[in-house]
Amino acid sequence: MKTIIGILFAIILVLLWRLNSELDLTRQLQSHAIELTAKLNSKTASENLELQGKCSQQAQTVFLQLGYKNGGVDFYESHYNPKLTKCFVAIHSTDMHSGANTQNLLDAYEQKQYATYFWMPDKVKKYWEVPPETCSLNPGTPNETTCKSEDEYKAFVARYME
Repeated sequence: MKTIIGILFAIILVLLWRLNSELDLTRQLQSHAIELTAKLNSKTASENLELQGKCSQQAQTVFLQLGYKNGGVDFYESHYNPKLTKCFVAIHSTDMHSGANTQNLLDAYEQKQYATYFWMPDKVKKYWEVPPETCSLNPGTPNETTCKSEDEYKAFVARYME
C-alpha cells in the first residue's frame, strides 16, 4: 500500500512539474504576443500618420485642380480612413452672390464622388423650409439614394470621415 501511495505521489509531482512548465510557456507566449501587438500597433500608427499626411496633400491638390481657392467661402477637409484604406476630401463652397451652398465628398485619388449636396435659398421661404436642390448619396451607382436634408448628407459623410 505504501508503494502505491509513493507511486501516486511521484505521479502527482511529475504532473505538477509538467503543469508548471506549461504555465511558464503560456506566460512566455502571452508576453511575446503582447510585445508583437505593441510593435504592430506602433507601426500601424506611424503608417497611418504618413498616409494621413499624403492624403492631406492629395486633397489640397484635388481642391485646387477643381478650381476652388483656399480660405474665404471655399474650404475642404481631408481624412484618411484606415478601415477603408481610402483618402477622402470633403469640399464646401458658398456662393456669396446667390447664397448657394455646395458640398461634395470625393475619393481624393480616384476622384470618385461619394455624395453631393446643393442648396439654394428661396426669396420667400425661410431657409429651413427650403429643401436641397440636389442631395445624392453614392451618385452614379446602383446604391444611389436621395437625401432630404443637409443633416442626412452630413450623417452619411461622417461615416467616411471618422
